[in-house]
Amino acid sequence: MDNGKTMIKKVNHRKSIKEFWNEQSKRQRKIIYMLLGIIGITIITILICILLIFGNPILCQTEYCQTAANQIRNFIDESQEPCDDFYRFACGMFTRNFSNERYDIQSVRHLMQEDIQLDIKKMLQEAPDNTDNPTFNLAKKFYKTCMNEKAIEQQGLRKIEKIFKEIGGWPILEGPDWDSEKFDFIKAVRILRNNGINTDFFFNISVEVDREKLDRYILVIHDKFYSPAEVSPNSKKDFLDYMIDVASQFDATNANLWKDQNDVLELMLLLAKISKESNKSNQTNLYNLHTLPELQHEYPTIPWFEYIQSIFGTHVTLHFDDIVSVSEPIYLKKLETVLRNTEKRILANFIGWQTVQNLINFLPSKILDKAYAFLSKVNGKFDKTPRWRMCVEATRKVLTPAINLAYVDRYFNESMRANITQLIRNVKTEFKRTLLMSDWLDEETKRRIVKTLVSSVEKIFSVTDIVDILEENTAYDDVEINENKLLEAVLHLDFISMNIHYSLIRKPVLDQWVKTQEFLSGLNIQYSPIENKLKFPLGLLRGIYYNDNRPDYMNYGLFGTVLAHQISHIFIEAKAYHVEEPTSNRQRLYSWWTPLSLSRYIDKLECVSNQYSRYEIRELNNIRTNVLITRDEDVADLAGLKVAYAAYSEQEWRYGRQPTLPDLKYTPKQLFWISSALQFCSKYSTRYIRDKYSSNRYHHSPNEIRVNGPLRNLEEFAYDFGCHKDSYMNPEKKCSVW
Repeated sequence: MDNGKTMIKKVNHRKSIKEFWNEQSKRQRKIIYMLLGIIGITIITILICILLIFGNPILCQTEYCQTAANQIRNFIDESQEPCDDFYRFACGMFTRNFSNERYDIQSVRHLMQEDIQLDIKKMLQEAPDNTDNPTFNLAKKFYKTCMNEKAIEQQGLRKIEKIFKEIGGWPILEGPDWDSEKFDFIKAVRILRNNGINTDFFFNISVEVDREKLDRYILVIHDKFYSPAEVSPNSKKDFLDYMIDVASQFDATNANLWKDQNDVLELMLLLAKISKESNKSNQTNLYNLHTLPELQHEYPTIPWFEYIQSIFGTHVTLHFDDIVSVSEPIYLKKLETVLRNTEKRILANFIGWQTVQNLINFLPSKILDKAYAFLSKVNGKFDKTPRWRMCVEATRKVLTPAINLAYVDRYFNESMRANITQLIRNVKTEFKRTLLMSDWLDEETKRRIVKTLVSSVEKIFSVTDIVDILEENTAYDDVEINENKLLEAVLHLDFISMNIHYSLIRKPVLDQWVKTQEFLSGLNIQYSPIENKLKFPLGLLRGIYYNDNRPDYMNYGLFGTVLAHQISHIFIEAKAYHVEEPTSNRQRLYSWWTPLSLSRYIDKLECVSNQYSRYEIRELNNIRTNVLITRDEDVADLAGLKVAYAAYSEQEWRYGRQPTLPDLKYTPKQLFWISSALQFCSKYSTRYIRDKYSSNRYHHSPNEIRVNGPLRNLEEFAYDFGCHKDSYMNPEKKCSVW
C-alpha cells in the first residue's frame, strides 16, 4: 500500500530457452534434436527441389548432347515464331533443305528406314567372323554373292531355263513345239517348290495362328492380288511391250510371242478383277474354316490334298483333319471358273512369266534393265535401285532372323532395354492416372480399361526369342554358297525358308514377331488385342526416336508420344478380348464402352472433328481431310502428346530438371515439344498429297496438322512457350479428351 493505492506487479512466467532446455530430460532432448533435424532436412530438400525445377538448368556438353543439339538445329527455323505456326518453326529448316525433284516424299520416317538399311549394309560388308553366329556369316556371303554382278552376267539364264525344261518347258520359248500333254499343273508346282520357287501364282497358302484358338496353327488361303484390275490402253500397251522385250532376251523365236504374252496379260487382269470384286463383297470377316475333305467338296476344281502336299514338300506330311481357313471364298469360287476355262498353254505361260518376275533381281542386266526402262516410262521419273540396296533387301528376305539377331547384338544391351522398359511403364502409369482422373468416364468403363492397361505386356526381345532363332538357324548348317552362282544360292535359301514356314503347322505356337522384318525396321508399335501385348520394333529404339545417353525430354517427346498414341488406340477403339470358355483358348472380341461413356466420348470427338474440319491442306487450295476417317488418329495424337508430356513432367518433378542442350536457348519442356514435332517433319510433292487425300482413304491427317492440331488444344504447350491468348497456337476454344 502506498498513498492508499494498491500496486500490482506483473509477474513474467515465460521461461528462457536456456531454462526450458535445462528442464528437459536426456531422452526429451534427443527427441527434440531429431525433430529439428527432420525439419531442417525437409526445408533443405524443398529448397533443392525448387532450385532444380525452377532454377537455371545445367548445360549438357557431352558428345551425345552435342549430337542431339545438331539434330534439332537441322530441323528448326528460328526465324519462325513458335506461337504463330509451330510446324514451320520445328520443321522449317528440314523442309527447306529437301526438294521433291527426285522423290515425291522426303520424311524423317523415310530417313530412319534408310539409316537402318545402311546399318545392315555395313554389317553385311564385314568379313566373316568366328565370333558371329554362323548363319549371319552365311548372310554376309550371300550379300557378297549378290553384289558380284560380273558372275551374274557370266551365269546368264542357264539355271532358270533348266527349271523351265523340268516343268515341261515355257511355251513362250518353245513356240509350236510345246507339248500340252507333258504339262501337269500339280507336277509343275511340286517341281518349282522343290527348286525353291514360290508357287503362289493364283492364291497364297500360309501357316497362321488360329485367331479363335490361339494355341494352334492353321492353314489360310488368301487371294493373289494383281493390280490394277483396269488399265488404260496406253498402259496396257506399255506393259505388253515390256513383257515381249523380256521374253525376247531368252532368244525366243516364237512367231506367236505377242499373242502368248497378251493372253498372259489378259489372265492377270482377269485375276485382278475377280480379286477386287471379292474384296468388295466379302462379308465373312475373312474366317471360314474347313477340313480338307470339306475344302475339296466346296471347291472341287483344284485337287487340294495333292496341291498343298506339293507346297509342303517332303518335310511336312499333310493330314486330312488339318484345318484350312479360306479368307476370300468368292475369289476362290470365281478362280475355279477361270482355271476351268483357261487353256493349258496360257496357264503354263502365266506360271513361267510370274517365275521370271519373282526372280528378276537375280537375272542378268539384259532382263533387269528392261524392268527399269518400263518403270521409268510409266512413272515419268524413276531412279534405278542401287545394287547394294537390292542385295540388302534380298538378304533380309531369306535370312531375316539371323540379321535381326546380329542387329540386336550390335546395337542393344540389357541396360538399354531396362531403361526403355522403365519409360514404357512410366507412360502406362501416367495413362492410368489420367484415366482414373477423367470425370466423363463412368466407373465401369474405367475399371475395364485400367484392367486391360495394367495387364498389358511389353514385347521388345527376350532370351527366349534368341534361343528360338538360334534353334531355327540350325536348318542352315549345311548350306554352302557358291559366290559365282547367285540364283542357285537364292533358290536354296528360299527352299529352306519355305520348309521352316510350313513346318510351323506341326509346332506349338510361339510369338514370331522378333523373326520379322517389321521387328527390325518398323516404326509403328504393334498392338495385339488377343494377347494384350504391345510389340516394339527396333527402329523406334534408335536414331532420332530414342537414345539412352541424351536428356529424357527428347526420348519422351519422340518415343514417348508414339507409345502414348498407340496406347490411346486401345481405348479409342474400345476393343478387348476375353476367354469365352475357361477350359479353352477360344476368345471373343468385345467392346468395353458403357452407353453413358460412349455418349460422352462422342461429344468430345465432335469437338475435335469440328476443329479439324476447318484445317486446309496447305499444298492444295480448298481441300480438307475427311475428319470422319482421320478423327480416331487425331484424338490419338492429342492423347499421346498430353500423356507423354505428363509422364515427362512427373520424372522432372521426381528427379529434377534435365540439362539443356548446347547452343540452344530452349528450356527442357520447350525441347520436349520441339522433339515431339520432329517425327512429322516431311516434304511432299503436290501430286503425292493430292493422290493421298483426294481418295478419302488415308487415316492420318497431313503431318503439318498432326503437329499444330494437338498443340493448339494443350494449355501446357501455350504456357511453356508463352503464347498469348488468341494467337494461332493458343486459341480460346480448345478440345479435351483425356
